Amino acid sequence: MLALRCIVNMFKDQSACFILFEKSEKVIEAVSPHLSNPKANVKESAITVFLNYSIYFLMKEATEAKILILSALGVLGNGQEKNE
Repeated sequence: MLALRCIVNMFKDQSACFILFEKSEKVIEAVSPHLSNPKANVKESAITVFLNYSIYFLMKEATEAKILILSALGVLGNGQEKNE
């Protein structure tokens, strides 16, 4: 959870945002498995990373990255359907 929160905090710095944008595919792949973590705090931190990315990508032309985020969040949506 600490690593996820550090990634979330990186969005506050412009130079860190540049790195997160350049490495978005790797970060998204690394964070995605945590969306199905049974611990609510870990899951919330992973969702916050994707929320920050989605806000950042609203300002950028990053179609591939947007698709990666939606794919990763689709897993979260599928998990919710199973619980209902």
